[in-house]
Amino acid sequence: MHPCRHFLLALASAIYCLPLAAASAAPFSTNANRLAYLDEDNPFYPHRDFPKLITPQWVGEPGVEAVVILGIDDFRAGQAAKYETFLRPILDRLKQRDGRAPVSIFTCTYASNDLPQFAAWLREGLSAEVHTLAHPCPLLQKGSFTNAWDTYHGGVDLLNELPGNKPVAFRMPCCDSMNSPSPRFYAEIFNRTSPKGNFLQADSSVMCMLTDDFLKRNGTNPRPQTPDPIPSSFRKYFPAQTNAVTKKSLANFGTYIEDYPYPYVINRTCWEFPAMVPSDWEAFNAHGPTNAATVADWQLALDAVVRAQGVFTFIFHPHGWIRADQIIQFIDHAERTHGKKVKFLTFKEAVERLNRNMLLGHSLREVNGVHNGARVLDINNDGFMDFVWGTGRDNVMGVWKASDSAWSHPLFGAPIVEFNLAGESVDRQLRFGLVQTNGYASYFSDNSAGLPRVLPKRTIGVPTVSSPAPIQYDVHWGHFDGTTWRQFDDIRKGLALDDYRVGTALVSAWEHRPLILRPSAKGGFGPDDTRGNEEARPVAMRDFGVRFRDFDRDGRCELLVSNDKQNALFAWSDAERSWKKLPYALPPGLALVNERGEDNGLRFVDLNGDGFDDLLLSNEKEYAIYLWAKDVKPNLGWHAGWSHKVLHEQRGAPQLSTFNSQLSAKEIPPFVRSGPHRNNGAWFARGQLFVQNEDTAHLPDHVWRKPFSELIAFDMPAPKTPAESQQCFQVRPGFRVELVAAEPLVMSPVAFEWGADGKLWVVEMTDYPNGVPRAGDLQSPSVASEPAGRRLQVAGTHGGGRVKFLEDTDGDGRYDKATVFLENIPFPTGIMPWRKGVLISAAPNILYAEDTDGDGKADVVRVLFTGFREGNQQHRLNGFEMGLDNWIYGANGDSGGTVSFVSTVSGSQPSTTNSQPVSISGRDFRFRPDTGEFEAIEGQTQFGRRRDDWGNWFGNNNPTWLWHYWLPDRYLRRNPHLAVKSSKQMLANYPDNTRCFPISVPPIRFNQPQSVGHVTSGCSPAPYRDDLFGPGFATSVFISEPVHNLVHREVLEPDGVSFTSHRAPDEQDREFLASTDNWFRPTMLKTGPDGALYIADFYRFVLEHPEWIAPETQARLDLRAGADKGRIWRVVPENQPRRQIPNLAKLNTTELVAALNSPSGWQRDTAQRLLVERQDKAAVEGLKKQVVEAKNPKVRMQALCALEGLGQFASLIAMEPAGRTNQIPSSLSFLVNALDDTHPAVREQSLRIGEGAVLSDALSRWTPGSSLANHKLQGLTQDPSPRVRFQLAFLAGSDGMHWENVLGKLAVENPNEPKLQTAILSSGGRKVEWLMQGIAFQILKTQSVSPALLQPYFDLVAAAKEPRAIQAAFQLIALNSSVRTNVSEVDQFALYAGLIDALGQRGIALESVRATNGNSATALTAAFQQARTTALSQSAIGNRQSAITLLGRGPSGRAEDLAALATLLKPQQPAEIQAAAVAQLAKLGGSDSASALIADWKAHSPALREAVLGALLSRPAWIDTLLAAVERGQVAPTQISPAQRQKLTTHPQAALRDRATKLFAATSADRAKVIKDYAAVATLTGSATRGRELFTKNCSVCHKLKGEGHEIGPDLGQVATRDTDWLLTAILDPNAAVESRYLAYTAETKSGREFTGIITAETPNNIVMKSADGTEETILRTDLKSLTGSGLSLMPEGMESALKPQDMADLLAFIRSK
Repeated sequence: MHPCRHFLLALASAIYCLPLAAASAAPFSTNANRLAYLDEDNPFYPHRDFPKLITPQWVGEPGVEAVVILGIDDFRAGQAAKYETFLRPILDRLKQRDGRAPVSIFTCTYASNDLPQFAAWLREGLSAEVHTLAHPCPLLQKGSFTNAWDTYHGGVDLLNELPGNKPVAFRMPCCDSMNSPSPRFYAEIFNRTSPKGNFLQADSSVMCMLTDDFLKRNGTNPRPQTPDPIPSSFRKYFPAQTNAVTKKSLANFGTYIEDYPYPYVINRTCWEFPAMVPSDWEAFNAHGPTNAATVADWQLALDAVVRAQGVFTFIFHPHGWIRADQIIQFIDHAERTHGKKVKFLTFKEAVERLNRNMLLGHSLREVNGVHNGARVLDINNDGFMDFVWGTGRDNVMGVWKASDSAWSHPLFGAPIVEFNLAGESVDRQLRFGLVQTNGYASYFSDNSAGLPRVLPKRTIGVPTVSSPAPIQYDVHWGHFDGTTWRQFDDIRKGLALDDYRVGTALVSAWEHRPLILRPSAKGGFGPDDTRGNEEARPVAMRDFGVRFRDFDRDGRCELLVSNDKQNALFAWSDAERSWKKLPYALPPGLALVNERGEDNGLRFVDLNGDGFDDLLLSNEKEYAIYLWAKDVKPNLGWHAGWSHKVLHEQRGAPQLSTFNSQLSAKEIPPFVRSGPHRNNGAWFARGQLFVQNEDTAHLPDHVWRKPFSELIAFDMPAPKTPAESQQCFQVRPGFRVELVAAEPLVMSPVAFEWGADGKLWVVEMTDYPNGVPRAGDLQSPSVASEPAGRRLQVAGTHGGGRVKFLEDTDGDGRYDKATVFLENIPFPTGIMPWRKGVLISAAPNILYAEDTDGDGKADVVRVLFTGFREGNQQHRLNGFEMGLDNWIYGANGDSGGTVSFVSTVSGSQPSTTNSQPVSISGRDFRFRPDTGEFEAIEGQTQFGRRRDDWGNWFGNNNPTWLWHYWLPDRYLRRNPHLAVKSSKQMLANYPDNTRCFPISVPPIRFNQPQSVGHVTSGCSPAPYRDDLFGPGFATSVFISEPVHNLVHREVLEPDGVSFTSHRAPDEQDREFLASTDNWFRPTMLKTGPDGALYIADFYRFVLEHPEWIAPETQARLDLRAGADKGRIWRVVPENQPRRQIPNLAKLNTTELVAALNSPSGWQRDTAQRLLVERQDKAAVEGLKKQVVEAKNPKVRMQALCALEGLGQFASLIAMEPAGRTNQIPSSLSFLVNALDDTHPAVREQSLRIGEGAVLSDALSRWTPGSSLANHKLQGLTQDPSPRVRFQLAFLAGSDGMHWENVLGKLAVENPNEPKLQTAILSSGGRKVEWLMQGIAFQILKTQSVSPALLQPYFDLVAAAKEPRAIQAAFQLIALNSSVRTNVSEVDQFALYAGLIDALGQRGIALESVRATNGNSATALTAAFQQARTTALSQSAIGNRQSAITLLGRGPSGRAEDLAALATLLKPQQPAEIQAAAVAQLAKLGGSDSASALIADWKAHSPALREAVLGALLSRPAWIDTLLAAVERGQVAPTQISPAQRQKLTTHPQAALRDRATKLFAATSADRAKVIKDYAAVATLTGSATRGRELFTKNCSVCHKLKGEGHEIGPDLGQVATRDTDWLLTAILDPNAAVESRYLAYTAETKSGREFTGIITAETPNNIVMKSADGTEETILRTDLKSLTGSGLSLMPEGMESALKPQDMADLLAFIRSK
């Protein structure tokens, strides 16, 4: 072993190992990837903030701050005289200054007659350097690598043959004028040796441009304006366009760096001295030859370079572009301004000084040209370059101490290369990175990659040696600590994959040789070669694709291993002092190196400007782009790592010689190619990918080039013309699609409505999604250079929506004129003509706009209401639609808000009656624009709350086709004690109801990729409201699905007071309308005045809001593509004449009344609106006549509603004299007679209109108690239409109504109509006693009733707390059993229990009830006695269950009853009885009940234990009992399910939460680790049969799948297409990303009960919750004590305790099975 190595190991073992995160001074750079260039072949990596190798570090001459290297190019044979003439003044001036003439001549060829001049030059101090033999521009061209090789190496050999000369440097011909210096040249030509064994050490072909910022930072301001008209910035030397002066554009010049005038190393073998911009040719090209401005700029640049302590490297020529005296001017300026601070050197001198003064006499290349093991890097993060050198024999380093301006030379701890017997350097694949938090460098080298974790004891035999020597596997780790390198034994912990080692290299061949060898210039080894200490050493090592890189930008490098067998990422853990494998790695199929350890064409670069490295792979087999997921949202399919695939394609046989014709639009040229010269010349610069090689020289700018924005842009289809798009429709047979309007008349339409005059008002959301760019900003260079998806963000935006009206001036059915009425509205969503203007929805406001001067422009704009929440433009308020009741209805949009009235249409201000803000959280709304009235109403619609002809309101949201609002909130508000689960009826009631059938290419999903083929953008449910389509469409509702480019149709079927719906029989596997045009985006649908179905076509490629598009993807998209386009279509039946759109605005009142008689819903609505707006009483008689005589029931009904809007009913009543008579006043007879209309909808609307005082006065004021009134009301209770009975129940609860018998009759006669029962209960809240009496009256008349029917009425009684009502309820129970002999004991127990439970929940003591109920109390006492007997008897289980519900509820005997209930928990009892006993103990409350529940825990069955736990968790006081049982070991922690543990450990009460957390800490686990432990699931074969059993046991209580289970969480069928990683995360770490609708809440009631679950519905009166076991609970808001959100998913963590990896594989197999 070499002595240095002995010393180094001894030193390492003696040094105390400091932690990785040692304290340090503030680092120079926070970029943890600042050392990544060491593993790359990029010649253009330095930048302004890159660590610098300043001149004092290497020049070796005190006081010298900067170096100037004068390099003259293009010398060819026979030109000695020309060059001597040009150079002589310059050389003489240099000799005056320094006594020598340091100029380097870049020479192509020379002739024999040139040799004397060269000899003279060399004596004067010049050097002759290499410029190729043939001066090809570019060097790599014409498909011949050999030509480039030969001309370069031929030049090297030729200049080595020049007597007295030893060339060291090269300059690429035309490097200042074209993209010639290719990475392929440096990697495959420069770093090799010539056929004669010659090589170079330096290059000066990369240009360096100084920016104005660099000049300013280095104390030099850009020169002031001169007579030269060209601006002073150095960027002018790369002109974008040609002109009279400028001959060549350098707009796409890419082989330069900025602000880095320092030497640096390319590919470990080449010192690069970047050439300063401008060269004399660049100056000539920019502003003509010999321009004085050129010299001024050179002087300016030199001043900055001196202050920056850099190198100024000249390119000039004797071709007339600059004069010799101008070069002398520069020299004079250097001497005059900077004196001895500037040193003029040749390239040869510069390289010699670098080697001598920095590298301790070594060079980058050994004497035979091989790499010498040197690395130049900033070790200590001080901003200055250091170096390490490791060859096995000499491992040393140099650390620059800026404070002392001196080097220190500690030992370096590892060999970087070693040399085999052939004299070749064997790269040890040592990697540098930043693992420490202090920014200091670390290194890693291990040549046992891929071997078993425990290395085998092996030996190797060498034929020439008698005894074999052992193989040496070397592992080296080191961290710089600010002074020296320290090694750590545990730094390798965790670096293994499947029990195989992770290392940087694997030895691919061995040989038996001495440990220390030194190569000779002729190959092999020199005479000082030592043959002692022989051992088996590597001949070659295979790169195993291990790299340090900071992918997550946390300031520390991860460790990547990426080869053909291994793919993983590791992160260092300070806490565990170990590497931890991350849950993500490179995408499958991507590898850094191939099976031979060669570069596989994988590159890391930030393509989308988000600051994170993305992936590009391109080789001869495939090409791919993956973007880093900056935002991780697993529920949207956004996973950590490179989860955003842009493309990944296999390619056919490469045709590298014809780049332009063989590569497709999205194809990427290979970065590597087969053969010995793999680097294919790719690099990344200034937002572009460049490729330059022998096969690209014929292309523009001699490169294949593509901006990043184009690389990652979606390969979206081009937009179609309106005519082309029209051909893409597939519509139901018998219909056709016609174009109504298109761009430029209309753009980005989202809503429309016809005015009374026939004009079509259109809302254009041209500012979607993030606003329109501010004027001119998109053209600025700083914005234009950004990726398309980031330009708006950089430029800034403003609201730019518009309102237009369209006119058909020639009557051909197509609009041909557009007028912009109002613009710059932020994201408008809806419109409705009103009076002389329009109502506009544009969050946060509802606006009224009017044109008062007739110029077609709005000059009055008023805010009517404000406070609607903004945010996602797809989720803002929208509207509008006028209801039959003359209110204007709007949709919430899913955003909510607190809405305040600002002004009426006329401009009047709020009064005290409408000044209070109204919350619309979870609710839609209605309003009156003329009065300022505003109400929150039932339901929450996302886009488009619409009604049908009969007044039924419909809504939906994106993942749902349709629902019906069956219960208006205004009725619920009458009874605050009434709890209702939902006021909407879900439609589309059939299997697989979310399916849709697009005909377009499957849409690009930016999230939730499993949703393709399922409704994900349902909006604008539009009932068809005409007869043009025929009777088969009378109950059709059309729904937009813009993501899938289609219009869906549902057909309604009556279902009681609501509906079900289904697909049309012939549309089971197709849609009513679909398009193959991916840009077709139907947003709003509406039946037009002509009976056609009109469609607003937003016509955008990107429809999703950026909120749902990952930032990585946004950068790839033009989010506004199509903003200048838009169409409006209409669907009409074929062979039907077109109906003209009428002009109702010109009709008088009589004509308007007549216009009501139309099949067109639009015409009836518009006529009604105009009549109501005009308030012309002349319409009354005509409308009455329509009510009576119109043949169309829709007309009769709408005439009634118009009369309502005219305020006729109240005024008519007021005019009639009061009195008692059996005659209905003639003025109201039409309304009363409408109750007998032949159509139920007319009868229904008559009852609605009759609410309040109307029918009350009509039927009671004049005829109270009369046979007429009785006939009307009692007759309607028997109406065959459930909707009429439903509305009658609402009417009976109106002010002034006392129709308890009607309500009682409806209640008793309709026991199986729960919605009707809800209507009755809403009306019964005002006089509960009378309602009970009405029910009792019906019992006397007809029959007994069931407990289920009466329970909600008992709840109402208890809530009212009226003693007379309570007494009536007990009497009703007694009556129910006395008048009917068939009332069972079960029913009687249930009735009493139901009433007592209701009273108990309201805190009403049974003793107080008994004191006021006389005979009823006696009957109740008897019932309690009988219940005790029955519960403990051997009666039927049903009887016993019913009896148990009374135990413990009596005024006495509680102790006896508790004992009985405890007995009923014994294992000898049937399970049903045990469950009933648990439920009753849970109701009773009290510590004695809790004790009874848990007393015999060990004897409880699993099912009983689960029930007991549920009961104990229902009250905070009982949780204490449960935790105490766990603490004393009575209940094992493992017997508490994950869901129950989560409830306990997140409990709102801190004391309980802390105890639970402590108890269950041992069962919790790090989620990432758990998921990692389940990674093998992806490789296991699952059994769907076994998986079904596991689903039933563990999942079905919350999830539905294949028709089994419960719908609490998502249907698992919708996630079946998700990848295994996503599913594992969702199951094992459910809180990683949880939708708000699945967040758990805990509700505590005033009675002390707790319920934990998700909120499934809300009404004004109550919330509805579902627990994890499927239990549903409806809780009145008046009963709530508190409601607390946990912020966690209802699905618990800890499923790993129930599902082992094989179980998980089985479960996933079942989820994915067909």
